Amino acid sequence: MAGGGGVGTGALMLSAQGKDVSQALDNMELLSSRHLTTVHMAFVVLGEGFAGTDVGPIIDIFSRSLEFRHNTLVAVCRGRAIDFLQDYQSIEESEPSQYLLKLVTTSYEVGGTCPLVTMHEFMVGYNTVSVEPWAPYVEIASAAPAERPAVQPPQQAAGAAAGGQAAGAETVEPTRVIKIVGAALFKKVGDVQKMVGYLDTEESQAALLMQGTFHSGRLTLLYPGDQTEATLVIHHVSSRPHAKVVGEALNVKFEIRIEASLHESVVGRVEVPEKNPEFHQRLVFAGQDRMVAVLRRTFDKLTVLGSDVIGFGRLAEPSFASYGEWEAFDWPSRFKDTTAVFDVKMHVLTVGYTATKPFPR
Repeated sequence: MAGGGGVGTGALMLSAQGKDVSQALDNMELLSSRHLTTVHMAFVVLGEGFAGTDVGPIIDIFSRSLEFRHNTLVAVCRGRAIDFLQDYQSIEESEPSQYLLKLVTTSYEVGGTCPLVTMHEFMVGYNTVSVEPWAPYVEIASAAPAERPAVQPPQQAAGAAAGGQAAGAETVEPTRVIKIVGAALFKKVGDVQKMVGYLDTEESQAALLMQGTFHSGRLTLLYPGDQTEATLVIHHVSSRPHAKVVGEALNVKFEIRIEASLHESVVGRVEVPEKNPEFHQRLVFAGQDRMVAVLRRTFDKLTVLGSDVIGFGRLAEPSFASYGEWEAFDWPSRFKDTTAVFDVKMHVLTVGYTATKPFPR
């Protein structure tokens, strides 16, 4: 629960158990001097074990209680949620919830490495057959130097320089921060909605791109004819899916147009790559091939797991004259038979200090 005012962190970590969420909150009030309300709740963090069993109880109380807001964000953590919440340290924000909120929001809007998902989307996924929910997948990581030397008087510093050991060296415990792993994938099996796998950060970018909600990010690839990595910054993406039902299968074609810029060049080359039109064209083709490979890998993983987080089922709905025909099509079982074609065109500009104007113009 978040507290207010004062210097330093304004948060108090409490834990309670109950037969359901409401009873657990009532038991938590026995430990707190304040009335607990979920009106201002920013995040619901689900443990990996619980998410892999059934998230139905959480969806149920959000559907029934007016105190639980549908725009509350959802995340999944590795391990148990209680361990995750107690272990990580909010080194940038005074409130731990704000740290998690800003981290996920930035990762979604700037890096494109995870989705930004509300409880409403989980409720929609639970009550429909044309889309499945997903959520940011996070874990605890260490980020700190192992040792920090103590400030020494000049005499001790001179002794240490002569071969003596520095006195008072302080061992620093690693800072426990949150790391974005990617996106947790969910699927409804009967009346149970559970986590069935996850996408890494690169695959999450591809899924957001297919979904049409991608903002910006980076693409790493090998220079043509070289083993050195290059980084392309993606500035703008246009994704237009076209769906067609053929017999008992759905065929989807994605027309994807990407505008990117070369973010880094290799130092020490005889010729600046931007001055060579042929090299630039090979770089464009390498970027397109790399993006198609990531899209294909992501699409194959989604179909194998049967988790339609992209919403391909929504593309198929207009192909049927009535809901009865759509229901008879049995989309959850047909999703694994879906085929996709990716038509990717990339426009790469040069940036920074270059010898020529951006090419192509």
